[in-house]
Amino acid sequence: MTRLARAALAAGALSTALGCGDVPMENARLRPGATAGTVSVEGRVAGTGASGLRVRESPTTSSAQIGTLAEGAVVAISCQIEGEAIEGNALWDYVPDEGGYVADAYIVIAAGEPSLPRCDDDPGAPGPAPDGGGTVDIEGPPVQPHVQAFADEACREVGACRATTREGHQPSADLALDFPTGEDYGKLPTDDHRFGDRLADFALANQAAFRIDYVIYRQRINFGEGWEPMEDRGGITQNHYDHVHVSFDP
Repeated sequence: MTRLARAALAAGALSTALGCGDVPMENARLRPGATAGTVSVEGRVAGTGASGLRVRESPTTSSAQIGTLAEGAVVAISCQIEGEAIEGNALWDYVPDEGGYVADAYIVIAAGEPSLPRCDDDPGAPGPAPDGGGTVDIEGPPVQPHVQAFADEACREVGACRATTREGHQPSADLALDFPTGEDYGKLPTDDHRFGDRLADFALANQAAFRIDYVIYRQRINFGEGWEPMEDRGGITQNHYDHVHVSFDP
C-alpha cells in the first residue's frame, strides 16, 4: 500500500467505527503505589490568581485533574519528582492529602524547611512512570507487547502516562494507541500543544525501535518522512488536536 493510500485510510478511520471522538473520557492511569513517605513540608499555593492550582494524577498537564487548590492554600508535601516543565521548573510536588501532584512552579516553601526526597527514591510513594516491571494501564482491549513497551517508555521519558485503545482502532485495537494531550477529549490543551508535540517527536524518534508505522497529531500525519496535512474531519478530536495517535506495525 502506498504512503498516500495509508494516509487516506488513517484519515478515513477518524470518521468510521464511531471515530476517535468516541474514545472513553476516563483514560488509563498508572496503578498507584501505597502512600507517600513520612517527610512532610508545608508549601503555599502562589501565583495562580483566581484559577487556583490543579492537582494531577501524574506530574504532567496531560494527566487527569483530580482536584484544585485555592490561591494561598497551605498544603503538606511529602516528596518531589521531575515531570513536565512549567515556566522552566520541572519539579512537581506530591500532596498526599490530595493523592496527586502539583506543579512546584506555583508552590512557595518557607526557608528552613527540610529537603524533600525524590518520590521515585521513596518506595512507598507513587511515581509517574513504571518501575521494576510495572506497566501503564492502557484502557481498552489488550495490545501487542511492543505497543505496551512504547506506552511504558513514553510514560518514563515524556510523562505520557495515559493511553487508550478500542475496537475499530486503526490499524487494529492491539496495534494503536491514543494519548490525550489536554484535560479531556474535545478540549484543546492549554500548553499551546507543547506536550503533544514533544510526545509526537518522541514517537517518531523511536519509530524503528517500537515498529511505529505512523503518528497523527494536529490534523497532520507522519510516516517518518515529515508531516503531511490531513483533510478537515470537522472537530477537535476527529482532527487530533486533543490527542496523539500512534499506529504500529505487527
